[in-house]
Amino acid sequence: MALDSRQLYIAASHLNSVVTWNNDWIHFGTGNEIKVDLVIRIMNEFLTGDTINFVFERTNSQAYSRIEILKVITPHLGVHDFQLWNTALDRTIKFSRIGVLLPGEKKGNLKMKIKIGIGIIIYKSGKVLIGQRIGSHGANTWSFPGGHLEEGEEPEATAGRELLEETGLKVNILAPAGFTFDHFEENNTSYITLFYKGDWVTGTPGILEKDKCLEWRWADPHDLPQPLFKPVASLLKQGSI
Repeated sequence: MALDSRQLYIAASHLNSVVTWNNDWIHFGTGNEIKVDLVIRIMNEFLTGDTINFVFERTNSQAYSRIEILKVITPHLGVHDFQLWNTALDRTIKFSRIGVLLPGEKKGNLKMKIKIGIGIIIYKSGKVLIGQRIGSHGANTWSFPGGHLEEGEEPEATAGRELLEETGLKVNILAPAGFTFDHFEENNTSYITLFYKGDWVTGTPGILEKDKCLEWRWADPHDLPQPLFKPVASLLKQGSI
């Protein structure tokens, strides 16, 4: 069973466990030199529960039994980036294509930093509202209105609040529009971004946070300005815009 956006949101919000091996990271080999016994031992010691969730290419996920999981990940070891989550979704291990286990930062205690982002796709006459980011990670890329989920806040409430704070617009949030998982090397932080969609009703979007956005424009969803903010580009690949 694939993980939905709510499950990933809950998992990331409560991700407190870390892998505490001695090295800054563990090298398990590449190509024909994969140390499968090391991978099995770490999985068995750290990932609890009857099943293990395999997450590949940010959003593709599936739960497998412990017997099945080794067969599933073997073709990807040392070849692709992927993640394994335990049954309770409170522990995760990140595998790198260069043949190392990367549960988080490569310095100090290894902790997987995951934040929750919210994106709002507003439709008007077949076009979507998109803005050019400035002053933060993803500067000079184009993104939908959005922001961070605050502690204790429901995602739908965040969507409405961020849209009002950034543009002055009020819309009816119609439905979830998918989610993405993206890693930003510049701050070594991974984001689960939950997207919501809604229809424009009235008003002109204003640039209310001048330190974060250079301009807003209505754009054809099939011809968006480039370059795109990572989560938007990931969502576009899914065909969810």
